[in-house]
Amino acid sequence: MKLVNSINGVLNDVSQSSSQEYRYPEAREMADERYLLVRDFLSEAYDESSEDVEAEKEKLQETVNQEFEEIESEYKEDAEE
Repeated sequence: MKLVNSINGVLNDVSQSSSQEYRYPEAREMADERYLLVRDFLSEAYDESSEDVEAEKEKLQETVNQEFEEIESEYKEDAEE
């Protein structure tokens, strides 16, 4: 959620800093293009970071599950003795 708020903040900054440029059609077009470039870049970066986080989460879950199974196996062996 923090990243989404950051993206929105940057997009608002780009939009606000461009408000003076809206008086002139060519400047407005350039400001719109800049806004879209920043938006697309941030969206792509967000998607990539989300994928990285998800992959790391899955890797950690596998490690925890494997360690749990090892502990459970040792416990069962000790209980049988």
